[in-house]
Amino acid sequence: MESQPDWLEYFSGGVPTGEYFRMTLDDLRKVAALPDGDSPGINRLQELCFIGLASYFEAFCKDHFASLINLEPSLVANLKANGQDVSIDAAHVTL
Repeated sequence: MESQPDWLEYFSGGVPTGEYFRMTLDDLRKVAALPDGDSPGINRLQELCFIGLASYFEAFCKDHFASLINLEPSLVANLKANGQDVSIDAAHVTL
């Protein structure tokens, strides 16, 4: 008898995507609020926070997409029907 997977198994690393993204944004907000030392020119701390925000949002989208596929595998058929390549080359899979 096959048991149903725990709901956390649908998410990358067992962590709900939205909650992880929220925690990351909270941390970025704290870093962005640090004083910049009144130095002239580009605020590198703010620049790094912006780059981090974009990167974490990209990871959020990737993980959210993966969880949707895990929850509803029939979505893969829809992607394939619309011309998306859904094959996985075993040569690209590494441990």
